Amino acid sequence: MSQPCIRSFKYLCNAYTELGRSFKSAEAFQNCLHTHRETFEKDKNLGLIYIAWEHVEKARIIALRETYVAISLEDVARKVYGLKAEESLVDLVSRVEMLILEMVSFNGERSDN
Repeated sequence: MSQPCIRSFKYLCNAYTELGRSFKSAEAFQNCLHTHRETFEKDKNLGLIYIAWEHVEKARIIALRETYVAISLEDVARKVYGLKAEESLVDLVSRVEMLILEMVSFNGERSDN
């Protein structure tokens, strides 16, 4: 590829190159989106970029699963409710499980609509 082509390619892809680097943090992503929004809209790629960001977020949550696996629901219930009696533990573990599932459920809808 010739040098003029390479320079043109780098210039034309600057927004997308920066976008690729911005997936490392939410703040960098928002800054890139703010800076290059017009380019992404003109190229009709804004929706695709939002979908990619959602997948990055989900991947980060999944990467934390070892943290979530390391603590039992019983331990969570004891910490949240300060339990001493074992008979009430069964009911509260079910409650904790329901709350955790609500907190981490993904229904495919964007929350910023």
